[in-house]
Amino acid sequence: MIRVLASQGLRSVLSAVLPTALGLVVVGTLAVPQVATAQTGSASAVQGESLTNAESPLPLSVEAAVVLALDNNLDIRSEELDLLKRFRAESRAWNVFIPELSASATLARPHQNPRDNLPASSDEDDVGRWVLRPQLEAELILNLRVFQGIRAVRLDYETGRISLEIAQARLELEVRKAFYDILLQWEQYLLAEQRLDSAVRRYEDAQINFDNGLIDELSLLQTQVAVEAARARVLGAEAGYDNSLLGFKQVLGIPRGTAIVLEGSLESSIVELPETETLMQLVGRNPNIRLRRQAVAGSEIALADSRAQRYPTLRLGYTESPEFSSVSLGPQSLPGNPFSGEVADTGNWDRGGQFSITMIVPLSGFIPVSRPGTAIQNARTDLEKARLGLQDAHRQVETQLASLLRGIETTVRTIEVQELSVRLAGRALELAQESYDAGLRTLNEVRDAEIDLDEAQLDLLEQRKRYIELLLDLEFQLGTELYDLTRLQPVEDDER
Repeated sequence: MIRVLASQGLRSVLSAVLPTALGLVVVGTLAVPQVATAQTGSASAVQGESLTNAESPLPLSVEAAVVLALDNNLDIRSEELDLLKRFRAESRAWNVFIPELSASATLARPHQNPRDNLPASSDEDDVGRWVLRPQLEAELILNLRVFQGIRAVRLDYETGRISLEIAQARLELEVRKAFYDILLQWEQYLLAEQRLDSAVRRYEDAQINFDNGLIDELSLLQTQVAVEAARARVLGAEAGYDNSLLGFKQVLGIPRGTAIVLEGSLESSIVELPETETLMQLVGRNPNIRLRRQAVAGSEIALADSRAQRYPTLRLGYTESPEFSSVSLGPQSLPGNPFSGEVADTGNWDRGGQFSITMIVPLSGFIPVSRPGTAIQNARTDLEKARLGLQDAHRQVETQLASLLRGIETTVRTIEVQELSVRLAGRALELAQESYDAGLRTLNEVRDAEIDLDEAQLDLLEQRKRYIELLLDLEFQLGTELYDLTRLQPVEDDER
């Protein structure tokens, strides 16, 4: 069995603010003390000063940070708008059965004067020189490709929904990793400050010894160089923290001048994960595999659409094209004057138009070397490629998952070793403090023991952070939360 760091779901465990020694409250502004020849403030003092200087800081847990990022991220909003368009198209896919309607009106002037067709004895003088022909048309085309188009629209909406879910999960993964990385950087800054404080103390002791003639100037300069090197590390840690915080604010979509307080902890407990074989059966939930499945479904629809070109097409048409006429000459009607008042008289209109049913049977699609036949063959090839891509995605995800699980096992053992190192360093600090109280050790030796303990704790936090990242990656790869992982049933994947 694989043991991992999480007492409940990763969401609940990692977002809890634990009132322990490893609990962290990180402020969005750092104040680096000047420590050339004076003792620096403690880590808690720097933290308190930052809290005091921040004006109405915004407290942020990891869950609140995720919500902010999802609400403010422009890429997510763009994906949501794309999904809205696809939903609109999917919900109205039936509109292909609405006939195409069009209306037109033509006012024409024939080259031949209609009066020339009248007998010489005719006294009709209301024959129009202009001809008015309004027309209303309706057409509906039915074939199997219509139904394949509906399937394609629905698949496109489903693909868009999956893409949005993946984009949200990827953004959440990025935010959570950045959150815990900033927590670790804060601890690194505090450790750098403690090292600077210890270097300053050594320099002060060396200055006293130099004034008393106990050491030479070279030894004094060496301690001063150590102070400057420690100060450079503090400034580097501060710059790295500030840059990470600015990038984090950008991801969250909040103004960079906003003061924020990160509330969280790298502390968590160890629980059991399911067996590797069980987890391997859940690779079907992987985002890449889900998209590959959609690609296979799209290729299947494309092949069906290409084959549908071989089947008949039914075209239904209806036309109304009345013509205004006011002069009857036997069976022939001559156009009336469209600018006269007789246009409103329905009796002066001759009905025209038709209802038609047309059956079109394509024949070229049955010839393999024809364009439709070639399209069918290419669609088969594309489907085969899509299925190969799905198989390759399964192999890649299984390899990544196996590597991820090995990393989790290794990190668990490393954490156990680091926990032992913390206990040993703590015991060494106790012994150094006792020896100092007895006059057998110097203050610098006690400070060195404190730094050793701090470094051991920082190494432990780094491993815990690595564990958190591995668990987050595991959640993303399996498309589920860690808390629900053991409850999930294996996904049936016909493409495996």
